[in-house]
Amino acid sequence: MERKKLIELSERYSIAGVEHEVVFVDQKIVVFANVQFQRRMVIPLDEVLSNVHRGVYKFLQAAPASALKAALYLSLDEKQKAELQRKISYVNATSAEFGGRFPKNLTKNFLRAYSKKIKDSNPPGYSTLKEWVNTYRKANENPLSLVPNDWNRKPSGKRLAQVAKETIDFYIRSRFLTPERPSKQSIFNSVYAHITIDNSNKPEAEWIKPPSRATVYRHIEKLDKYLTDLHQFGPEEARKRSRYSRKLRKVVRLLERVEMDSHLIDLIVVDEYGKKLLRRAWLCTAIEVYTGTIQGWEISLTPPCAEKTLRVLKQCFSSSNPLGGKAESYYVDNGSEFQNSPVINLLNLYNSKIVFVPPKSPDQKPMIERFFGTLNTQLIHQMPGTTRSNPVDRAGYESEKRARITLPKLRAYFQEWLTSVYQVAPYGDCYTSANQASQNATREVPPPERYADKERDLVCRAFELRKISGGRVTVHNLGWYGPGLPALSDRIGAGLPARVYYDPTDLGTVYVADPRNPTDMVLAHAIQPEYQNGLTLYEHKLAQKQLSDSGDKFSVVAAMIALAGIQERIAAEALAPFKKPSKGKKNKDIAKVDSTRITDSHIRKENLNLVKLEQAHFSNPPDELDSEDFDSFSLDS
Repeated sequence: MERKKLIELSERYSIAGVEHEVVFVDQKIVVFANVQFQRRMVIPLDEVLSNVHRGVYKFLQAAPASALKAALYLSLDEKQKAELQRKISYVNATSAEFGGRFPKNLTKNFLRAYSKKIKDSNPPGYSTLKEWVNTYRKANENPLSLVPNDWNRKPSGKRLAQVAKETIDFYIRSRFLTPERPSKQSIFNSVYAHITIDNSNKPEAEWIKPPSRATVYRHIEKLDKYLTDLHQFGPEEARKRSRYSRKLRKVVRLLERVEMDSHLIDLIVVDEYGKKLLRRAWLCTAIEVYTGTIQGWEISLTPPCAEKTLRVLKQCFSSSNPLGGKAESYYVDNGSEFQNSPVINLLNLYNSKIVFVPPKSPDQKPMIERFFGTLNTQLIHQMPGTTRSNPVDRAGYESEKRARITLPKLRAYFQEWLTSVYQVAPYGDCYTSANQASQNATREVPPPERYADKERDLVCRAFELRKISGGRVTVHNLGWYGPGLPALSDRIGAGLPARVYYDPTDLGTVYVADPRNPTDMVLAHAIQPEYQNGLTLYEHKLAQKQLSDSGDKFSVVAAMIALAGIQERIAAEALAPFKKPSKGKKNKDIAKVDSTRITDSHIRKENLNLVKLEQAHFSNPPDELDSEDFDSFSLDS
């Protein structure tokens, strides 16, 4: 494969199977923008060229040159348009005369005669005509291909001295691309003062003319806007300022799309005695986009995890849920609660597509984000003890003293609001409630696919091979017993393991089966129901880790104590104040510069240090490239 020597603006490449477009390129870096999602990657140019050569980045589409030239044609003046028409006239007339072949002597004679006919005093030579024809043919006979490349070339005046370029580059890097965000006028003043002071220390013959204000401004404006915002405002603000997206395709049928997400509820929860719980409640929910109905939800103190997600999905698939049903696609973010095997396996088993959208991209799941906003406005922010959405909104309100809502009451209020307010009130432009929209949709199509609770429950279970001993089985240091286990052990055979199916969302019960006959299955109950009933595997593993770290032997009592301690510490961390920043050492890589003492060698040294920092930063890129991972770039001087 011939190595690509240039990367051009507006070209498109497939990177890790995702289409990206080049939005900025200079001698050092390339900025790629994800075509579908609002994400950017900043990659060294050498690395990009190498990956293109090796086929890691697959070239998809050239820059739309024809469309670009069509736009440029509108900017041509009358003289330039006349020159384009002249070229087209010679190419078409010569091609028509000789049928696409151009015998040299006959073509020269024809050009002289044709130039007199159209009253052109300066006909093209044979070689020039051939060049026009070749360009015209390579562009599939597109006349715009003959638009001159230098159509907008203007006199550039005197060439800017290299020292002046380096000075502008230095002040842009060290002063302009900082969170302080100085004005362009400030940068011009610094550049002008620096060169003026430097001239005073040199013979007049070696003086350098300071650049004009327009020249300095032009260098600043050549910077990529996204990279400028990245340095001045940080990655989050830079992403907001450079937003781009296509309008999401309208959902046209029931269960075409379901959006899922977790949300930290803006409320301080208390226990039955009015004592504040140190942990806030989390809501995990799924919304069917076509009708706007909530298919499943869970409110608990457990942070987002796979088990909470499975609980909600089980509600969505349940035959006892009149608003449920298997969807074609589930749109989720890249949180750990979704990026796990149980959730992915469940959706794959039911032939549903799972779509991961980038984190902190609420516009990719707009329906569920609007739902969270409505929930806060109509319910949560009206409850005593609400934390509101931000400190400014909460000013003057003592959330902890006003807290009165327990977790069971929170669930009850949410259920009542959901069924009697949210799903019966008109929404959107159709002035139809979610419940009515669901009823209308189910009249026109076959009933949604739903599954019996027992089938759904078994599908969500994981299994381990364990021997039955004394009418008990043990998995993850937890035990279950059942009257049918001894007989099942006899049927399996002495010394042979059974399949233990456990539900990671509730470790209260398990099913135990003969591996050779999966339908031969019996139910077993928790040996320690006060600990195991309602316990998720996520919480149990946290307790196990706590005991392992402390060197204690596992027991149910110890696990309960450890789990309570973990939950307390997690809550305490959420409420703990931040440490005051210590006074660190000054950054020696980019030293503080006094414009009255800068020398040319100092500038060259600083620029060399910056390049070294960039090379070191790019030498070990992360597995997933992202805009936050790269914050160094070079200027096109």
